[in-house]
Amino acid sequence: MMCVVRCRLLRTLQITCAVLLVSIYTSAEKGLNPEIWFARSVIVTAHDGRTLGNIYDSKIPMDERTIVAEVEDRFRKWGRYHVVTHLEDADIVVVVRKGSRVSIEAPAGSRIPGTGPVVDVRGTGDLFAIYQGRTDEPLRGPVLWSDIEKDGLRTPELKAFQRFKKQVEEAEKPAKP
Repeated sequence: MMCVVRCRLLRTLQITCAVLLVSIYTSAEKGLNPEIWFARSVIVTAHDGRTLGNIYDSKIPMDERTIVAEVEDRFRKWGRYHVVTHLEDADIVVVVRKGSRVSIEAPAGSRIPGTGPVVDVRGTGDLFAIYQGRTDEPLRGPVLWSDIEKDGLRTPELKAFQRFKKQVEEAEKPAKP
C-alpha cells in the first residue's frame, strides 16, 4: 500500500517537473526571461542616475513620478503581477525613465568623488527596463527585458508597457503542436 502511494507521488512529481520544464523552455523560446514568467510581484520605479525612487521621492522629477504612477496603474489593471511598494518585496523591478534622462556627476578638482555638480542630459528615447528583484542592488544585475523608444512611455498609449504585456501573454499561451 505504501509503495503504491510513493509511486503515485513520484509520478505526480515527474509530471509536474516535465510541465515546468516545458513552460520554461516555451517562455525562453518566445524571448521571455523565465524570471519574468515566474514573477508574481512588481515594483515600478524611476532612476535619477544615482538611486532608485518611487512616486513620493522628491529627487525624482515630477514627469517621471507621473509615469511611475501610470505604469503602476496599468500593472494593477492587468492583474498579472501584484504591485508592491518596497523593493525587497518585488520579484521584478521595472525602471522607467522619460526621455532617457541621464545624470552625470562632473569631477570638480580636488573634491571627493561623487560630490561634483550634477548635469542632467536627455536623450530621445523613453526607457522601460526590467531587472531581477529581491536583491539589494537590482540595477547591478542583468536587464531581463527592455524597451527604449521615442515616446514609448507617452500616455495614454504607454507603448513600451503594451509590448511587454503582449510578450508575457504570448509566452503564457500553450505551444501549438
